[in-house]
Amino acid sequence: MILFSSTSALLGNAGQAAHSMACAYMDGLADSRLSTGPATTSVQWGPWDDVGIPARLGLNDQLRRAGENPSPATVFLAELGRAAQ
Repeated sequence: MILFSSTSALLGNAGQAAHSMACAYMDGLADSRLSTGPATTSVQWGPWDDVGIPARLGLNDQLRRAGENPSPATVFLAELGRAAQ
């Protein structure tokens, strides 16, 4: 099982405390299920360069200035394939 988390669980996200908390909870849930249920991985995605809310709202330049570089979907999809193995 793969859970889709966010780097906001690790780095925080201004104005989105609830989102960060939910992602941190999912990460903990995945970790706790490893010993009792099916193998579970929680992937902390960073910002996607070409899809998603930051891209749609034109926020990627702000993210780059803050030091968080969005990656293209092709990079993340390849990583998803590795996580699913």
